[in-house]
Amino acid sequence: MSIRGIGTLGAVLVALSSMVSPTMAACPSPDQLLETLDDLQLERASRTKSFENAVPTELYQSAVDRVGEVFVSRSGLKGFGVLIVELPIEKLWKAVNDEDHHDLEGDYIPVKHSEVIGGDPRGSERLLFQTFQRWGIGRWWLSRIRMSADLYRQSDGNLWELTWTDEIDSADTENPPIADVAKKMPALKSSRGSWLMIPLSEDCTAVEYFTHTEPGGFIGLGQRMVAKRGVHLTFEGLLNLVSDHISEHDVRDFFLPDGAGLGWSSEEKTPPQAAPEAQTLPEANKKQELSAPSSAPKATSQRK
Repeated sequence: MSIRGIGTLGAVLVALSSMVSPTMAACPSPDQLLETLDDLQLERASRTKSFENAVPTELYQSAVDRVGEVFVSRSGLKGFGVLIVELPIEKLWKAVNDEDHHDLEGDYIPVKHSEVIGGDPRGSERLLFQTFQRWGIGRWWLSRIRMSADLYRQSDGNLWELTWTDEIDSADTENPPIADVAKKMPALKSSRGSWLMIPLSEDCTAVEYFTHTEPGGFIGLGQRMVAKRGVHLTFEGLLNLVSDHISEHDVRDFFLPDGAGLGWSSEEKTPPQAAPEAQTLPEANKKQELSAPSSAPKATSQRK
């Protein structure tokens, strides 16, 4: 089912349309789009292969017919969204990977605080600390973010995927990694999900979002966070980030799913540092290192 009547997203899309040159190809016809999507075997993505969810076929079918409109569905604590938009995939990929600028205050991805505390920001693997605070409810969580290099290579560069799985079990839930931005907030019980992007032409991209969040406790925060409005806000924030912020970053700050620099020559490429695997840490130090990595002392946020 589509989301209609929300003027903010419409205004964002109108503004973004001016970023696409009229001399360049926009989106192919609906029949061509469906043929391309069918050929890509979308069930290879983590949404199905790792998280055991079916391809949201109906959402793709709707999005193909109405380019520029977000289509969402919800099943319990799971939320799905699909958008086909006339923008190059590189801009959208940069936006989802720029987590240090996903904060709610910037009207971007709907989180209160977002900061990479392990590995390199925007690198192929990193540890991400985020908080959510709305409707008088707050939660914090720690996620392992990974780019799907194998999927990118196996699809000949046609499936760009970013996944997250929570690291709550490896953290000290009584002491948030960045205490000053998570005061009196309990930890989220679990969170996992993925972004999947597909280049359909030079200036046309399919974007799929999947999230499965279990808040813990007795309140229905999970339902609110993955409700259709919440998924819609996430897409709206993504487009705002593309429009307002991404062009300010040097291209060397970003990486393709296989770890290559986005737009770099091979001579310039320096692979990012991955966040340390939690399971490789000594048991006695595991919680301490994940809760207070050297790049982000527990007392205060070090984000810039």
